[in-house]
Amino acid sequence: MPVAPSTTTVPSIPAQQGFTLAGVIRAYSLLYSFTVGFCIEEQAVAQAAATGDDRYSFARRAERLNSRTHPLVRQAGPEIFGDPDVRFTDLVTVIIDATSRMRTSMQGR
Repeated sequence: MPVAPSTTTVPSIPAQQGFTLAGVIRAYSLLYSFTVGFCIEEQAVAQAAATGDDRYSFARRAERLNSRTHPLVRQAGPEIFGDPDVRFTDLVTVIIDATSRMRTSMQGR
């Protein structure tokens, strides 16, 4: 049985959702670059830990930072170096929220 050709092309779907082509490209580029950078950084951390490098260790970091003069820097450790899956998900959510604001006005459509 032949399949009928679609009357909606893939490039028109973002436009139907209120995005310009430039907006879609920027959003994709932002998400792609973030994902690649995040993965490279996580690989570097894992390789450092596997070789005994403790520079990403919470305990070692806390020893180096004076809690009296740099309390917020010490408290930021779990946010910066915490569970990578949680951080990745949280940051992708921020990217999606930000790119959703790139939509053009849907009024009059």
